[in-house]
Amino acid sequence: MTWMERLRRSARPYAVPLIAATVLLTIVDGVANRSMSNLVPVTTCLYALLVMETYWWPAFGSFGVVAIAVTAALTPRIILPMPVWSLWFVYGMLAYRRKHAALAVTLLLGVAGTAGGVMLGRYPLWNMASIVSLDGSFCLAALAGYALVERGRIEEAKRVAAENARMKRDLELGSRIHDSVTQGLTVIALTAEREAASADAAASDGSDKAWDLVARTARATLGQLREVIDILGGRQADAVSDQSVIPVPVEASVESPGMKDYPAAVRALAHSGDDRLHALGFGGQTVVEVDRSGVGADMGAADAGAVGSADAWREVLDLLGQLYTNIAGHADPHGGDYALRVTVAEERVTIVQSNGVAVDSDENAPGAVPHAGRGLALHRRRVAALGGTLHTSLEDGVWVLSATVPLASARRRGDVQGRE
Repeated sequence: MTWMERLRRSARPYAVPLIAATVLLTIVDGVANRSMSNLVPVTTCLYALLVMETYWWPAFGSFGVVAIAVTAALTPRIILPMPVWSLWFVYGMLAYRRKHAALAVTLLLGVAGTAGGVMLGRYPLWNMASIVSLDGSFCLAALAGYALVERGRIEEAKRVAAENARMKRDLELGSRIHDSVTQGLTVIALTAEREAASADAAASDGSDKAWDLVARTARATLGQLREVIDILGGRQADAVSDQSVIPVPVEASVESPGMKDYPAAVRALAHSGDDRLHALGFGGQTVVEVDRSGVGADMGAADAGAVGSADAWREVLDLLGQLYTNIAGHADPHGGDYALRVTVAEERVTIVQSNGVAVDSDENAPGAVPHAGRGLALHRRRVAALGGTLHTSLEDGVWVLSATVPLASARRRGDVQGRE
């Protein structure tokens, strides 16, 4: 783990650079004024240590800095420089941390100390106007701390407003999708069921099976759509974050929603995907392998599936569903069999797909399936966000896709690397 990552993960990342800068300036000021007294190096080190203490105990560190400064200002026969950098910092920090009582007490002590030092003749080059300017700068440092707090609150309010606007937009989009798509899917499912019931089961053309496939696919897709609408509406937030609940595409989600055995969910999806493609006239097969050498000799498929984040497994299943859709829409059923291999290892899932592509296919031709070309682009972004890769190529009419999806989240991998 790099030092920048450690800084971002610290409890108060904003305080670390400010403390470092204040300590550095305090030391530079002490070195520049070391000729004033032999105690300058000692007080400079004390100021630096107390400033660093404010990260954990802001009130204690601030009281220490002000107390030493006031004592030095009022003690006879000792002339020490005023630690203006440390005082500016502690006043601003107390205001930012909303330590109102500590800020009031330290400001009063600071004003009393500087004014008393001038009145006692401790600083012959200073006058009351200089003290007003100095104490006024301390008050400005406190006001700057309060201003930063208010700015943070304003930014947080803007963020919440933007989040609410996004949720409202998602609800509106979900409602529009529900009204338009579910009506069409319902009509398709009911029509297919009626046609399957009226078809001759013994017919050699297999029309009853084809209509049954259409009906089952429409019902499963309708169920998935409603799950997505529920997620947009915020009614399944817990299910989305729960690793044991993963929406599996098409028939796999109908047979076993929320399966913990993720490789079994992949196999169920592969089986239903192959069935649909075979019904459409495509030849080929999906092979799902669990790499026992990667997950351990005594670990079964279910145990292998228990490893990894829900987001990673969701992307694996969604990507497979997209690949079956792409094969149905873009592959050439007469250009050879498609091939799809899924390898599940302990830390990653590897997907390799190949199929022939109709070179002279026309999207505008009658009966062509319309597509926007955004499916794989979106999945490439999702895979990259998980730390994986997705590559595609098209040569001599053969489409090849290879994807690697890490099962451990990026944060978990970073923690492991940091411990190593």
